[in-house]
Amino acid sequence: MLPRQKIDSDPVATATMERIGRDFKERLQPKPRVSAGFLLGLGALIVVFGWLAWPRTPSADPIGDGRLNNARATPTPVTSIAPAPAPRAELVRLNPNVPRAALVTLGTPVAQKSVQWGESFWVQMPDSRWIVATAMGRTNRVEELPLTGNKVGDARWIGEHCFVWLNPIGQTLPTWIDP
Repeated sequence: MLPRQKIDSDPVATATMERIGRDFKERLQPKPRVSAGFLLGLGALIVVFGWLAWPRTPSADPIGDGRLNNARATPTPVTSIAPAPAPRAELVRLNPNVPRAALVTLGTPVAQKSVQWGESFWVQMPDSRWIVATAMGRTNRVEELPLTGNKVGDARWIGEHCFVWLNPIGQTLPTWIDP
C-alpha cells in the first residue's frame, strides 16, 4: 500500500468546505423548541385532569371529620322554639269493598259448519290457542293470499283449508297461518 501523499490545498476551498460542514451540522442537530400548540395541549390536559379529579358532591356525613378526629360533640344551647316535626307516613289499610280481578270465560268455542263472508268464528291455532277470525274471502293458491291490507284475524280459504292472518308467537310481523 502506498503512503498517502499530502496535497497542498487551496485555503479558500478549505474555508468553504468548513463552512458547509458547519451548516450541515447545525441543520442535522435539532434545537430543542417548545411550540405554542404543545404548551396549549399540556395546559388543556392539566385543566381536564383537575376538573375530573375535583369532588362533585359534599361528603355524606358532614360531621364525619369530627368523629374521625375523636372530637367530643358539644351540645348546642337551645335558644329558640324547636321546629315542628316532619310529617310521618301513614299505613294504608286494605279496603274490602274494592272489586278484585276475576277470571272471565268467553264460553266454549263451537265449530261452525258454514260461515258467511264478514262473520266471525272461532278457530284453534296449531299452538292450541283459540282465536276469533273473520271470514274475508277465498283464493285459488297460497301465492294469491294478499300480503297487504289485512287485519289481524282475517281468514281466507283455499279449497277446504282456512288461513288466518296472525302474529306467530314470539314474532312481531303477521303472516298467514294454516290452523
